[in-house]
Amino acid sequence: MLDLTPLTIGLTIAGASFFSLCLVIAVLVIDKRRMPRIGTIKRPPPDAIVLLFDGDALADATPQARALLGPPRAGRSDLDRFLEAMAGHFPGLRDALSDLDTSNRVRVDCTDRALSSGILAENCRGTLRIEVLPESHTATDMSLQHATAQKEVEILRGIAEDAPQLIWKEDKRGNITWANASYLDIADRLDGHLGAWPPPRLFKALSAIGTASAVSRKRLSVDLPDGGDPLWFDVVALDRGSEVLFVAEDAGPLVKAETAQQNFIQTLSKTFAHLPTGLAVFDRNRRLVLFNPALHDLTGLPVSFLATRPSLHGFLDRLREARVLPEPKDYKSWREAVTSMEHAASSGTYEENWTLPEGQTYKVTGRPHPDGAVAFLIEDISADISLTRRFRSQIDMGQSVIDAQRDAIAVFSPTGVMTLSNSAFAELWDIADSETVAEVTAIEATRDMQIRCLPTPAWGDLRDFVGTFGERSEWTAPIHLKDGRIFELRCSPIAGGATLCTFERLGIEGTALPHAPSLDTVAAHA
Repeated sequence: MLDLTPLTIGLTIAGASFFSLCLVIAVLVIDKRRMPRIGTIKRPPPDAIVLLFDGDALADATPQARALLGPPRAGRSDLDRFLEAMAGHFPGLRDALSDLDTSNRVRVDCTDRALSSGILAENCRGTLRIEVLPESHTATDMSLQHATAQKEVEILRGIAEDAPQLIWKEDKRGNITWANASYLDIADRLDGHLGAWPPPRLFKALSAIGTASAVSRKRLSVDLPDGGDPLWFDVVALDRGSEVLFVAEDAGPLVKAETAQQNFIQTLSKTFAHLPTGLAVFDRNRRLVLFNPALHDLTGLPVSFLATRPSLHGFLDRLREARVLPEPKDYKSWREAVTSMEHAASSGTYEENWTLPEGQTYKVTGRPHPDGAVAFLIEDISADISLTRRFRSQIDMGQSVIDAQRDAIAVFSPTGVMTLSNSAFAELWDIADSETVAEVTAIEATRDMQIRCLPTPAWGDLRDFVGTFGERSEWTAPIHLKDGRIFELRCSPIAGGATLCTFERLGIEGTALPHAPSLDTVAAHA
């Protein structure tokens, strides 16, 4: 066990006390460093005008200084409010404050020495201290606060007087209590009151808008004494307790533009009203904004429904209910078809024929319009389809007739293109179906024929005859195939300058001829 002497105990106590003292001093030093920056600044006297800003926010200010800031404004910091209030008396103050980054103190003089000798700005350990120095002349009764308010009043008065808008105030009984120069100029032009007070009320229909408890807006007109086009204004009423403040902005160009647009739409509507094609225009939100009577005639949809501006899907649903659309297999595929149609119309690629259950056929075309709008054109092509089918039926019947002929037949146009042939012709000259569909000229056809035949001048004569214009006469010539068959070629002019070539079989089948026929056997032709 340790034997602690009084000396040892005393030294231990002294050492512990010294350590505790050092610890307290360190805590005080650290705490002092953490004290607010503003607390280190000397507090000014009560009658001074001093403001302290921590960044852009007001940290402290004397009562006189707070009065200079004015009411708070949205989007404006405390420092911005102070600089805007002082801008008229201390030009360059904002630029001077930016110099505090390189120096600790700047001074800006006042333009009116009767109000103040200047502003002193200091950077106190990151805190901005601004002091408005007292005036240098004592023979004035105007304070800086009053001068600032007076300056703001002058600015607002100038804005109101010089504004191009008509601005005036009325009491609750409709008497004008104040008006700016723009209002008085219009009053002089219309009524010639020549400065008499109060000026006349330009807008007679202000009873309803003038009693508004909040902001209200209305478009009103002023009739000219010479009977010309009226003046149009958008009038805004602002209730101000015992009075109402009115602001009227010129709406003449806007009214003219709207009138021109309405006239243009009416002209288009009159034009579309006489079109046999149904028209439906949908805006960017796919609401029906324009249609013509032909749309009602073709679809049978009531005008009352079309006037409600239905959506594109609602419009097509009603067409489906009215059996004016091809019947889909199921509703899901129908919805997918509608979406595809809308996208195709937006890109200008939608074009389809609708075959209706009643036997009618409608051609529907979708076209994009400006600002995302889409227009659909519906045309009844039932007559054209019927006529086309009838023509196709007649063509097929005519083809069947010539295919039933035993003789080979071919028709060449005036330009020398083979436009018609029968199956006997294809079999005779071994021509595939694909070749009969393609354009074959007389030169190409006779070249292939000439390979299978003995030499004869008939092929050159045929080419010359097909390309001859004017009067032509029918002629014939014998054609000897290398397999021994003999045909008579008959070339006859037909309507439209075309040429009919007929190959008629002659004699009895036999062996191939040992030598070519004499030229004397070729019949002469005109």
